[in-house]
Amino acid sequence: MGHRNLKQDVQAKLTSEWLKHSYTTARLRDNVLLQPARYKLFGHKQSEKEFSTKDDDSDTTNDEPLKDFFDAEWSLLSSDLYKFVDESVFVIQPHVESSSQKLTTPKLQLEESIALVESLPSWKVVGKFLGLTKHPHSQYIFPKKSFETLLRKAAVMPSFSSIFLSVEKMSPLQKETYSKAFKVEKIFDRYTLVLQIFRLRVRTKEAKLQVALAEMPYVRAMLAAKSSGNYQRHSIVGESFQDRINQEFRFKEQKLKKLLKSLKQKRDAHRASRKRANVPVVAVVGYTNAGKTSLIKALTASETMEPKDQLFATLDVTAHAAVLPNNLRYVLVDTVGFLSDLPHELFDAFSATMEDMLQADLIIHVRDSNHPDHSNQLRNVLLILSNLRLEERLLSNIIEVRNKIDLLPVRTDEDGEVVNLPEVSWPKSQPLRLKGEQVDMRPAVICRVSATSGAGIRTLINQIQKSIMRVTNRQRVVLCVPAGGSHLQWIRNHGAVESVTGDGDYHLSLTTIVTQAQLHKFLANFDDVKITQDAVF
Repeated sequence: MGHRNLKQDVQAKLTSEWLKHSYTTARLRDNVLLQPARYKLFGHKQSEKEFSTKDDDSDTTNDEPLKDFFDAEWSLLSSDLYKFVDESVFVIQPHVESSSQKLTTPKLQLEESIALVESLPSWKVVGKFLGLTKHPHSQYIFPKKSFETLLRKAAVMPSFSSIFLSVEKMSPLQKETYSKAFKVEKIFDRYTLVLQIFRLRVRTKEAKLQVALAEMPYVRAMLAAKSSGNYQRHSIVGESFQDRINQEFRFKEQKLKKLLKSLKQKRDAHRASRKRANVPVVAVVGYTNAGKTSLIKALTASETMEPKDQLFATLDVTAHAAVLPNNLRYVLVDTVGFLSDLPHELFDAFSATMEDMLQADLIIHVRDSNHPDHSNQLRNVLLILSNLRLEERLLSNIIEVRNKIDLLPVRTDEDGEVVNLPEVSWPKSQPLRLKGEQVDMRPAVICRVSATSGAGIRTLINQIQKSIMRVTNRQRVVLCVPAGGSHLQWIRNHGAVESVTGDGDYHLSLTTIVTQAQLHKFLANFDDVKITQDAVF
């Protein structure tokens, strides 16, 4: 018995020293007093009840010192990731020669990487480097000579506080190699940099939870690196430090997913309500900063929407009511913008927001026609859409909107006359090649617009109306109804009334927009209706 008590005392002492060392290091590094509180998920302390690491009925662990260490370290690592301070960034762009990048150029890739950095406030690019590589997963990413050239360039550059290496995700070894070689602590890849942007842009609770879920691999990797150092030797007998950390991660991940599931149920309820009301839904998708929000503002004539010229301006899926020229109400859903080489952890975290697109009646794909890399952006959007396995009804009816035509250079013919592109056209009958395979993902129609000037918007609205009428099986039906009844209000509540005229004989002639089911229900409720102009469904 005495031997066991002595063993427990030694373990308790080791744990105490371990926590003391961890907390001291954190205080010295950040000059702040870390409290063993819950992970500061949204930048402020959350309640135990809402964001506890485990459910109330779980008795998986009673090791509060370890939990305090885990939460303090998570909070420390997360705060390091999201310090929106002035950053002087050295942008390094590897270009991997492959068939998948034939639609873009190294220069355009570098320009997008610079735009990502400059989309963060107070971050500025002080240097840039572009190099070819065949082995981006190697320790140095570049060949030896290129890496030496990179070091020499950095030596004569203005001082920089961080490096952005534009690859999907760096390994811990690659980050350590670059941190030591360039003597900077902050090394960002596309995963961690886009997380910075996401964390800055989120507004709703759901988007914040999704960002928290997306950042888990980063925090897990950093804690794993710590566990291989000083903390590993203080593991509890029978269970390693890393085992306990993994257990805590599972608790947090389960909690986040549980909260997201409850929010998903609310979103499902909204979708079900729209479906019951038979309101058509149009999902607006596209590459980030292509002008999706500006287009929705133009289509809805909204006075409150404020589009921003920045990457990932929209992270929260929002629904906006609109009305077609035939008075049919519909909903436009603004979705998260796409990005090339988006790490799958970020895509997976926001996959729930794609459900609104999967269950829409129609998809509008917005393209920035003035962007120099628009062909590669198209390819990336189509790759994502193909991976989502959209139904044929959606794929075959996509409206492609080529936005920002007002920024295009003026084209002239041989006689010097200005050549105006048509506002609407139909694509060639040539399938696209994705991942080496021919995939028929051509849009049904192409519309050219300027969401800011309004050019082409009326033509686009007419195309949206035609497409919605077709994909939802709606038709115009002219009905003769008594003027004094509730017939008109019923149609307005359940369908749409395009026009109303009186015949002078206490009757109204209604030009309605209805589905076959709506018409049958209307006729079942009213037996004094006459169809004066039938439609073929």
